[in-house]
Parts: sequence; C-alpha cells; structure tokens
Amino acid sequence: MEAIHDGVITTDAKGSISTLNPAAEQACGWQSIEVLGKPFEAIFRICHEYTREPLTGLVAGVLADGQSIEITAPTVLFKKDGVMIPIETSIAPIRSQNGSIGGVVMVFRDITLSREKKRRIEYLSYHDELTGLYNRRFYEQYFSQKEIKLIHPMAFVMGDVNGLKMTNDVFGHTIGDLLLKDIARTLKRTAGARHQVIRWGGDEFMIVMPGSDLKDAEVLVRQIKEQLKDICINGTIEASVSFGMALKQSRDDEPGPVLKKAEEMMYQIKLLESKSMRGTTINALLAALDEKRSETKAHTLRLSDHVMKLAERLSLNVEAKNRLILLTMLHDIGKVGIPDHILGKPGRLTEEEWQIMQTHSEIGYRIAANVPELHVVTEEILHHHEKWDGSGYPSGLSGEKIPLNSRILAIVDAYDVMTHDQVYQLARSHEDAIRELRAQSGSQFDPRLVDRFIDQVSHW
Repeated sequence: MEAIHDGVITTDAKGSISTLNPAAEQACGWQSIEVLGKPFEAIFRICHEYTREPLTGLVAGVLADGQSIEITAPTVLFKKDGVMIPIETSIAPIRSQNGSIGGVVMVFRDITLSREKKRRIEYLSYHDELTGLYNRRFYEQYFSQKEIKLIHPMAFVMGDVNGLKMTNDVFGHTIGDLLLKDIARTLKRTAGARHQVIRWGGDEFMIVMPGSDLKDAEVLVRQIKEQLKDICINGTIEASVSFGMALKQSRDDEPGPVLKKAEEMMYQIKLLESKSMRGTTINALLAALDEKRSETKAHTLRLSDHVMKLAERLSLNVEAKNRLILLTMLHDIGKVGIPDHILGKPGRLTEEEWQIMQTHSEIGYRIAANVPELHVVTEEILHHHEKWDGSGYPSGLSGEKIPLNSRILAIVDAYDVMTHDQVYQLARSHEDAIRELRAQSGSQFDPRLVDRFIDQVSHW
C-alpha cells in the first residue's frame, strides 16, 4: 500500500476511514490525520462525470452484501480543494479469516494524464502534427460514412505549394515549415467550418466542399489566393499555391476518380505557373541578397564589366559569355542562407563561423539546381571558391578540373573585393591588389588567367 501508485482508502466495519496510503493522500489532498475515523461519504464525494449525480451508498452497499463492485461509468472524485479528478475505481470487502466483513477497501487511479495521452493519440490519428489540419486517415474515415458518400454536389480542390523544396534547401526546413503552417492557417480560415481542409502530402493540400459546385470552388480559390498575398516569411519568401478542382456531381460518383481529376488539373496549372514562379523566386532571392549586403548590386555590376572584358581577351564564345554573366549575378546567391551576424561581422570569423560561411557555395548550387533555366551554372556556382592547387572548397578541385568560368570569376572577384571597402577590411590600392594576385598565382589562381587579367587592368 505504501509503495503502489494507485490510491488506497480503507474503512472499518462502520464505514469510517481507517487508512489512506501516500498515493491517496497526494491525489485527494487530504492527510490521513485529518480524516481518520470520519465517515467515508462525509469526506470523499464521488459523482458521475457527465450528470454530476452523486454515487452514494457505495461503502454501505459493499458492507451490507459483501460483493465487490467495479464502477464502469465515467466517474470523478472531488479533492479537498473541490477540484474534480477523473478516476477508475473499485470497492471490495475486507474479510477476516472467519469470513466476517471488517471493512472495505477502495482502490482508485487518477486517469487525468492517461486520458490526455489517449486524446492526444486520437487527435494525431486524424490530424497532421505540423499544421493541425486533418490528414489522409481522416479523409478515409470521412468517406467511409455512407451518408457522406451520398452528398452531391461536392467540390474537391487540390493545392500544391510552389517552391517549397527550394525554400527548404536555401533557408532550411524550419522556414519551410513556417511557410506550410501559414498557408495551412490561411486555407483553414478562408474555407471556414463548413469545408474540410486536409494536408494531403508534403506540399499538397485538399479541400472537400460538401454541397458546393465548381463556381463555389472557384470563388474560394480566388479568396485563398488573395489571402496568400499577405504571407511573407523573413521578408523574402512569399506563398504561392497552384490549385486544381473537380466536381462530384451525383450520389453515385466515387470520390477517388473526382480527386484524381482535381489533381491532374492542379499539375497542369502548376506547369503554367512554374516558369513565372521561378523568375519571381530568383528575383526575391537577389533582393534578399541585396538587403543582406548593401554593396552586392554595385559589386555585381563591377564584376560583370571586368569578366566581360576578360572574356573578350580569352575569345570566349557567346554561350560561355552568357554563362559567365549569369554566374556573376548568382555566384553568391547562397549567402541568403547565411546568418546576418556572420555576413556582417567586422572582425575575423571564428572557425565555426567560417565553416558556416563556406556552405554558401553549396546552398547556391541547390538553389540553381531547383531552377531548370539555371542548370547551366550549377557546377560553376558550386566551385567558384576552389583553388588552383586544390586547397579550396567545397570539393578540393585543382587545376583545369575547376570550371573555366569559376576560375575567371575567382580572380576578378578577389581583385574587386581587395580594392573596395569591406566590413572586415579597408580597401587596398590597385598596386597592392596586383601584387597579391601575383603572389597567389599558381596556388589560389590559374596563373595563365592571372597574367591575362593583370595585362587587362594595366591598360585602364
């Protein structure tokens, strides 16, 4: 009795309290010394949980007929302070060796926590943990009901979030999750209680609209798109969702084929919207980079001028020049994923900060890889910090294994950074920058390209 977690209360043959174990004291708020010798029902009030009807005569009944009882109805016990706790309980007679009844023992368990766990499990069974929306299991349960299947008309709206993979790759899944949660709240708020909003998959949502036709669905989609304009994560990431819809017209229509039709329409619309979305995303990323580093736009313009002059000296073809300009614009795009306190730090970076900074070329690679139009510069973005002797990052490439445009950009970028003020250093003279390029020729930079570049800038 002292050790078990269940509450135990005993009485004598008259129904007066004789013992409380520690678990009973903790659950009820009473100390044994306060209640010993007092009638059980004068201290412990037990009621039906929903009707609040008192369950009286429990101890007296067991003392009279000697039969154990287990209370199966939802039951609550009032504590000393008047607070109710839900319990599971049983009451049994205490018999002596000769069979006479010397009292009763009530064993009870506070089921508050277990009930809450059960509710949580039931909730998660039918809800998406991230967004709080219904999940696919709910959809299956919903349409297992015969009366739901018979409802018509019933519109189905499928939505797919544009650019979620890019958002996750660039800014991390925490930001991607914030975007999903904001979109989910918008869908739920706009759809209202009448319609069922379901998270269908990673970046897909579905809205079931009982009693609604396609005109109703079109109106809802317009309202949602208008509301989505208010979402902007980190001042950069806007919410964009492509929608498709289909109609269950008769009671005999199965929901599966209707849903498939809505999904097909959604993918068709997504293909139409994806090109402009990619352009919007890249522009947003460039704008975000401009905000993070005020010199980025001017720096990019200078680089573009320098690299094109060097490209002319190297007799690069038009395709290579176009790639070089694209690389110049986007080589540092991965810095949108680097924390501001590292980008703007005036002094030397710590080892940990430097490791984070070095990830920007890989982040930039992942951004470009998500946009088909940028596939031509993905490798060049990834390797623009490689060094001629193989000591660069992220892959340790050396010599001509490093893409030519990456080698060109590395020299021009280094010169421009040296000759303009940075948060971590003041500008150096043109002569100092040239000396540094010569010192790093053959180790950091392609020696042939260094010579061409120095010859070029000597004529300015």
